[in-house]
Amino acid sequence: MLRLMPKRFAIAALAALVAISFASSAVTSFAQPRALACGLKNASVKSISISSKVSGDRVRVCADWLKVSLGKGSSSTKPAPKATAPAKGSKTPTSGKKTRTPLKRSVVATATQPTIVAVPNAQVAPHTSVLLISDATRHSKVRRLLGFDTLIRFTPIAYRWTLGDSTSSTRSRLRHRYLSTGLFFVRLSVTYSIDLKVLPSGKWISTPLTIKKVANPLPLRVGQLERIQGVPVFVIRDCRQMPSAIGC
Repeated sequence: MLRLMPKRFAIAALAALVAISFASSAVTSFAQPRALACGLKNASVKSISISSKVSGDRVRVCADWLKVSLGKGSSSTKPAPKATAPAKGSKTPTSGKKTRTPLKRSVVATATQPTIVAVPNAQVAPHTSVLLISDATRHSKVRRLLGFDTLIRFTPIAYRWTLGDSTSSTRSRLRHRYLSTGLFFVRLSVTYSIDLKVLPSGKWISTPLTIKKVANPLPLRVGQLERIQGVPVFVIRDCRQMPSAIGC
């Protein structure tokens, strides 16, 4: 059974819905929302029901209007604008008629792909410490949902590094020393949590969803700077490893 609202609050709720005002204080009782394309409802904000789901490294966010209980035996969704009949004797325009763009009920977003940076650079000597960091930070993407700007926020919560020499790490950044010369490919995947906010509300909606973004591998050269015929050359293979290397 839905709780009946006092008359003055029912009037306020109806006026707010018609004017597309989403003051949550004006809405005190909700009926069951329509099923959303994204699946189960996971939150409601203002007069909107929000749901989301993940596919691969993308998140889809769906929204629909909530039904508002206005009294015994009555309910209302966001009403469609009333059609007005043309004045008597007036001509119906046939050209230049403005058409409304349909409001999006479903949007898709993904986190920005992280990148790997080696400090001081991606060319080091054996047994020399190199700092490996990622530019993965908390950031938001803006999408237009039901006519309102909606923020989809991605926050890095987990990291997985593989350094190409059978070493791995789950730190956000790390220092590492390669013990032998060669070309090593540093790989990183970052897991992001997902939060939502429908503007101008200040309320973030937390979701249990996560996505994973994979950085492009960083080639890291471990070797020595040598002078071959008077020319400085960075050598990553010795003659025993690669007899056809420069200078062998």
